[in-house]
Amino acid sequence: MSPGLQAFAADYSPAFLEAIAFTLAAEGGFSDHALDAGGRTDFGIARNFHPRAWVDGRVDMAEALAIYHAEYWRTVRGDDLPPAIALALLDSAVLCGVRRPVQWLQTAINQAWAGAWPLAEPGSAGRGVSHTNLAVDGRLGPRTLQALKTMASLRPDAPLHLAQRLVWQRQIHHAQRVGQRPDQAAFILGWSRRCADLAQTIWTLK
Repeated sequence: MSPGLQAFAADYSPAFLEAIAFTLAAEGGFSDHALDAGGRTDFGIARNFHPRAWVDGRVDMAEALAIYHAEYWRTVRGDDLPPAIALALLDSAVLCGVRRPVQWLQTAINQAWAGAWPLAEPGSAGRGVSHTNLAVDGRLGPRTLQALKTMASLRPDAPLHLAQRLVWQRQIHHAQRVGQRPDQAAFILGWSRRCADLAQTIWTLK
């Protein structure tokens, strides 16, 4: 845990602080890019999207953590997830909204059950296990959590593979966004590097 976050150890779970450390490092410090719809940004908190945090003209670490925890971490139920999934969802939700990354996860789970990509040996992920495809509704509820637990029981590194699939879908989303809004090409290199860093970090988690 970074020294700057140790002061908040009594306020948040270790899982949240470990995950948000990645996002804070990726977001960097203050920025005010003309093409960024969020406008002035600090700790990743954009003035146009979180005006109350900017009421005094700045954002501090405590305010940033409170926003990340309330609007993103709790919404994706980060404390109930394997670390790799929690990190991938949190960081993706910050950039892409909460609903879309959860849909990517639900799609990846359905595809894994169908054997459409190599979660494990062909056909082994769901062999002998009763399951029903998840509704791809962007809501992380008990059925999605149970599906994750079942897959992890069949293969302990299943969350790592699912998280990597989520990052891959996110990279596609970034490319599609640039296709729809060419001015956003100014950010594509940074987004791609962040996805690459996220993918590398995921492999270090259990």
